[in-house]
Amino acid sequence: MQQKNLLTWATCLAAAGLLIGGCSPAVAPTPAPKKEAAAPKAPAAQTAAPKPAVPSPSPKTAAETPRSGGILRGTVNQDTPSFDPHQEIWWGLLTVSQAAMNGLLEMDPADPSWKMLPGLAETWEISKEGSVVTFNLRKGIKWHDGKPFTSADAKFSVERMANPPRGSAAPRKEAFETIAKVEAPDDYKLVITLKYPDAQFLDVIAYGMHLMLPRHIVEPLGAAKIRKPDEVIGTGPFRFKSYQSGVGWELVKNPDYWKKGMPYLDGLKRYIIADGSTRFSAFRTKQIDIGDKSPGLSVVQEKLLKESSESSEIFISSGAVNALWGVWMNVGARPMDDVRVRKAINLGVDRLQIQKLLAETVPPGIIGGLVFPISPFARTADEISKMPGLRQPKDADIAEAKKLMADAGYPNGFELRFVARNRAEDAEAISVVIEALKKINVSGTVRQLESVSYFDALAKHDFVASVTAVGPWHPDPRFTFSNLYVTGGGRNYANISDPRIDKLVEQQSRTPDREARKKLVREAEQLLLDEIIPVAPLFWRSIRNAQWKTVRGYPGFGLTYYEGHRMEDVWLTR
Repeated sequence: MQQKNLLTWATCLAAAGLLIGGCSPAVAPTPAPKKEAAAPKAPAAQTAAPKPAVPSPSPKTAAETPRSGGILRGTVNQDTPSFDPHQEIWWGLLTVSQAAMNGLLEMDPADPSWKMLPGLAETWEISKEGSVVTFNLRKGIKWHDGKPFTSADAKFSVERMANPPRGSAAPRKEAFETIAKVEAPDDYKLVITLKYPDAQFLDVIAYGMHLMLPRHIVEPLGAAKIRKPDEVIGTGPFRFKSYQSGVGWELVKNPDYWKKGMPYLDGLKRYIIADGSTRFSAFRTKQIDIGDKSPGLSVVQEKLLKESSESSEIFISSGAVNALWGVWMNVGARPMDDVRVRKAINLGVDRLQIQKLLAETVPPGIIGGLVFPISPFARTADEISKMPGLRQPKDADIAEAKKLMADAGYPNGFELRFVARNRAEDAEAISVVIEALKKINVSGTVRQLESVSYFDALAKHDFVASVTAVGPWHPDPRFTFSNLYVTGGGRNYANISDPRIDKLVEQQSRTPDREARKKLVREAEQLLLDEIIPVAPLFWRSIRNAQWKTVRGYPGFGLTYYEGHRMEDVWLTR
């Protein structure tokens, strides 16, 4: 596991101003321009929602034959909490798990229609009444340790996600709540019976973290997470080779991969680089081939790449992300346990001003409601402009917020304790929110935590307020709401438990008609915005991702950062 090149890289990184590989001098980051406090001229909320992200311009073409060989190099901004895709939410883990493992089904990461692709299930059938789903599994598939993959593994994996062992993390358990039973009638058939027809169930199965795991390796772990590299066993195109905590990991080509002729690459490397300027320098000096999908490029970095002499060699993909930047409030902690205070916070933040001030750190996103703005269930720009807290100028909102604060017993305001994820964009976001809230006499202090401790604090509701981007694992409102706002939801950080929301979310998930479902989604969203207020929504995140054009077949940003990490059909021209 002490891979020489990773250790060499770590030694270089430890030296001031040095980078990976041959220890080349780092490129000095360009100072960010000074922020302006002037209000923006045009409200971002009035702009049209962008189209889904454009795939990379470098897929295979008739004129190009994929070239075998080479190592694809990338970065992530933190170490992984574990290697367990069922118990984690961090996207960076997918650079290991999705490359080493397969799901029953897969989503095409470059298709805006969310095209469903076969995975370990070669075909699948849904019964006429819609409540029984049968997966016909591929034969002859082997785990990386040589043991056969069968329906017993698939049954174990689905049940581990639907009914996880006591004491284990279950960030997406609610996605499987419609399952009544899972059966494996023979070695190559998996039958899942649902409590009622669920139109989104195949989306659940195909989600990037919902991967098949070997029963003989994982079942003995009980509630424990997959942590040891020799436990990272899959059926995927790459095998796990080495891991150095705080340094990075490496995977190598699986010569026995069941998709004949793939993968083209000899391997994958991911280096852990927490500092954004250092990551950017590594890309500029061609020590890595692809940028990280989160947090991606800053506005300044994107501008530097587009104006550089190498701009013709670089492709930048971008798109809206199903992650909502907002002031997240714990409804069970004082003073956020008073809905009048939460309403005041929602009215007091100036979205347009905050977005402008964050533009150098956080790429401009889409101001909207609680539904992913590209979704057919999202509000129109005109509807968004009439939401609480979006009136311009802000005088009326500020006056109403101050009255609410006085009615709640805080005529002179209070000091709000924020918890922050220890990264530049979150620190910057909290600083501009604190500045904005001074207008309603709210000051703020900040407690910074490393990412693992931060998400642990949110999950345990050990915070009062935070400003960050929280992403439901799937952009469909059913999963957004059940994950973030339903009692017991995997990322219900706001600590909500409201039977009205629970009922509406269940009703819309049982409603196949889109227009009827849209009314229920709107009703739930309005209830959250007007009466519960778990978050003061700022904007939906936008991400830019860079790659050198020597990389072919890589989906770039794709539709979300939870897809497109299998790398089986990626190849290098160099």
